[in-house]
Amino acid sequence: GKDATEIAARALRLRLAESAGQKAVAVEDARFLVLRATPGDDGKAALAALARLDPDRPLTGKERLGRADKMVDQGRIDEALAELDLAERAALPPDADELAWARAFARYKARGRYDQAAALFAKIGAKAGPRQAEALYYAARSLSRADHDQEAAVAYRAVARKFSKSGWADESLYLAARLSLLHASWTEASTGYGAYLRKFPNGKQRDAATYERALALLAGGQFAAAKAELHTLAAATSSASEGARLRELEGIAALKSGDKSAALALWNDVVRGSPLSFAASLARQRLLGEGAQAVPAIDPGDARPSDPLPVRLPPIAHLYHRLGLDGDAETYLRAHERDATSDLTGREKEALCAMYGDLGRAARSYRVGVDAVSSATLMHAPSPATEWAWKCVYPRPYLDKVREIEAREALPKGLIYAVMRQESAYDPDALSGARAVGLLQLMPDTARKVAAEGGVPFDEKSLRSPALNIDLGGRYLAKMLRTFKGSAPLAAAAYNAGPRAVRRWAERLKGQDLDVWAALIPFEETRTYVNKVMSNFVRYAYLEGGEAALPEVELALPLGTKEETAEY
Repeated sequence: GKDATEIAARALRLRLAESAGQKAVAVEDARFLVLRATPGDDGKAALAALARLDPDRPLTGKERLGRADKMVDQGRIDEALAELDLAERAALPPDADELAWARAFARYKARGRYDQAAALFAKIGAKAGPRQAEALYYAARSLSRADHDQEAAVAYRAVARKFSKSGWADESLYLAARLSLLHASWTEASTGYGAYLRKFPNGKQRDAATYERALALLAGGQFAAAKAELHTLAAATSSASEGARLRELEGIAALKSGDKSAALALWNDVVRGSPLSFAASLARQRLLGEGAQAVPAIDPGDARPSDPLPVRLPPIAHLYHRLGLDGDAETYLRAHERDATSDLTGREKEALCAMYGDLGRAARSYRVGVDAVSSATLMHAPSPATEWAWKCVYPRPYLDKVREIEAREALPKGLIYAVMRQESAYDPDALSGARAVGLLQLMPDTARKVAAEGGVPFDEKSLRSPALNIDLGGRYLAKMLRTFKGSAPLAAAAYNAGPRAVRRWAERLKGQDLDVWAALIPFEETRTYVNKVMSNFVRYAYLEGGEAALPEVELALPLGTKEETAEY
């Protein structure tokens, strides 16, 4: 970006100016870099240059405070704390309260120092002032992060009482109820959410509190109340996927409140209205468990034949493909899509999907499909006229490698693709903000450990290679599947949130069925991830072998884990 370019230019000019004896320019650049650059190599070099060139004008306490903030953002906590010590000893030190706040926050941002942060925030919060409520709120958050949840809940409620009209009370009252939910204290949780919603009917956490209260009522056995709240939530959502998930849960509440006919009707509606989704798989399993007649997984498609479509790769793309350079072929075709389909008016998207499909890659094919294929098309089974659409949005790139890994790791067919679709949309060059790499979005440290376990030579620069990424991602996915006793939903959750978190959620929610457990996953990102990956998995399985190939859903939550798994 612009800032990075200026920092690089200033760093170069500093070196040149100092070498040329241009002291004023060098001092200006050194001070800029010390205050603006992240405190890495450029910042350290600039600090040393500033000490040499302008020793009579040391950094002020405020300036050192700013540097410490950047160090905290980088996760360099010890360096930040040392910088704060220098800020305190500076000729113009920052305000004592500001310094205390910075020290508390530095520890709050560091794993393993939450107890220290809690003590420091509590000390700040003991004194009246404009940030007292905020300090006590963060003291409670620090306690919770240190796994002192009972103390944290007490602290949250104290904030809500003492600062009842503040935004901190809004957040604190909600989090106190949420801690009860996380520890399966269902009555306490539903009561807490009710108190929150009465006090803050338009609060920041209204939607989350409403959803979580419905789940607390369901898990806690208040089925009639849960049914009513789940019905309201399902009616209000604009998301078809979320609506199906909520109606499946509403069916559980209906059954357990004594209204079996309503439960069966709800589950039938989910199967027919959201075919081949995770919610529909759960609903079908519920129907079978109640002795109801099996509902078709998806309605048949139009049986009318489709006119043949003559498709040929452009000559240059074809040449790249023959040479094994599918990435170059894909790049070329993307730049010439209009010319490649100029004689196929009305079926351009279908033709592009076929062309990209010939290349054995899928990133661009998938994007074309998402743009071209309507959700209504996927409401019916593939037919001669729609088979291309299904293959375009549920492609099978790198098929030989995927089949090899599925066989070697005893992975169910389609699960790798289900994860790949959600993680990277089939892009081997995908790179997330958290540095996850490639088709299966592997963190470099995770990949390194998986490679070491399997005796696979590892070079981080090779993680974008589809073969290596699929190999290591498949190994890790198989390990998650073994760890959670073959439960694909739990394995998917572990792939996203880590096995330690999933093990903790499973332990706390013993006795709950899989669908309720999945709805109670504390992180919305992971809840959504599991739903999407499992829906992908069901559709890939159906495309592989029809209804007979659909994965079985075990509603009972697996107890314990088969092996200890390091937190990667």
